[in-house]
Amino acid sequence: MANHGKVKLADGRCLKLYKRSNGSYYYNDGGSRTTLKPTETVIGRPATAQSVGGGAGAGARGRVRAANDNAIPASPAKRARIDPNPALTGFSSVTFGSGASGGVSAMDTSSPASPVDIWFNNYSDASVADGDPDVMTAQGMMQLCEDIDVEPEDMIMLLLAYYCEASEMCVFTRKEFRTGMTKVGAHDVQSFKRQLPHLRSSLPRQLDAIYLFCYDFAKDDGIKSLKVEVAVQLWPLFFQNWPLCDAWIKFATDYENRQFVPKDTWTLLLDFRKLPTLADFDECQAWPVMIDDFVEHCQKTQPNLK
Repeated sequence: MANHGKVKLADGRCLKLYKRSNGSYYYNDGGSRTTLKPTETVIGRPATAQSVGGGAGAGARGRVRAANDNAIPASPAKRARIDPNPALTGFSSVTFGSGASGGVSAMDTSSPASPVDIWFNNYSDASVADGDPDVMTAQGMMQLCEDIDVEPEDMIMLLLAYYCEASEMCVFTRKEFRTGMTKVGAHDVQSFKRQLPHLRSSLPRQLDAIYLFCYDFAKDDGIKSLKVEVAVQLWPLFFQNWPLCDAWIKFATDYENRQFVPKDTWTLLLDFRKLPTLADFDECQAWPVMIDDFVEHCQKTQPNLK
């Protein structure tokens, strides 16, 4: 039966909630089905939003989440500190370029004749039949990678997409390219190569922001959620030092035959993978169901896994 959140009992235990066909909720306590009482505290995601804990006066403790895989639990989300515009997060703490200030030198990248535009023209689709001169696609992207001596799978390319605020994988528009190169402080191949050491040194402190950006960036056009097959290729890039990464990827690949990863799961995985051990997992916090089930799966199949 479906998991509809949890109830926190007076003795501190957290038990899963289930829904009857008549719409009421119950939990299994010692082998018996106990109907959820209005005064009991619900954690997680019941199928319909309802007030618990004493009505309107109960305050924040009595509020529960509606069934929505894209809803973000209040407690862990505060730790995630999600910027409403993640494409700009973290850039203010990074400066590139040369000169006495060490910052980005001023340059005009908005003019069609600017150095950045001339550079972009080398990779645009203008030479392709019916191609758009203001768009760079896969072929141009590969040439760009070759010119700047960066492999396509290098994290630098994800960092560049993040700075460009790119909306689609393997595509840069002229406007996006201008935006990114202004932040990098580059206007041609050589100036970009001079910034590479600074870009690489900035990566560790920007990984979380780039990770959050990737959810929308890596989605297929017109699709609301990120495909599992894409997510499992991205997770190793960000979580290569997480001991549970391989176990998580295998679990996510097989999980309930799902084809998509909910956004709250993608986001809160940042918090989850920072836990020192599974013993530090607090089941009474409103984690996404997929993470909750992963912990339960590990406890059953690999009890010695830390």
